Amino acid sequence: LLVWNLLDMIEVYQLTDNHTCHLLLIKMLHVRVRRNHICDVQFDCTGKSAISGSDNGEVHLWDINCGQLKQVLPHGKGK
Repeated sequence: LLVWNLLDMIEVYQLTDNHTCHLLLIKMLHVRVRRNHICDVQFDCTGKSAISGSDNGEVHLWDINCGQLKQVLPHGKGK
């Protein structure tokens, strides 16, 4: 589960397998938003990477295991 705090961080959670279904915080991905807002955050099909898109014209590719930003791609109206 990815949760964006609407300011500067995406938190990566995992649901526990026990009967209580608690959320376990896995990583915190620090996001530097230069302008406007993050529009979406999604996992890839393996759950090892996440991608975040924003209206500042950038797509960020994240490595979930190490919590590092791996690549920034320009898109749409921002570039």
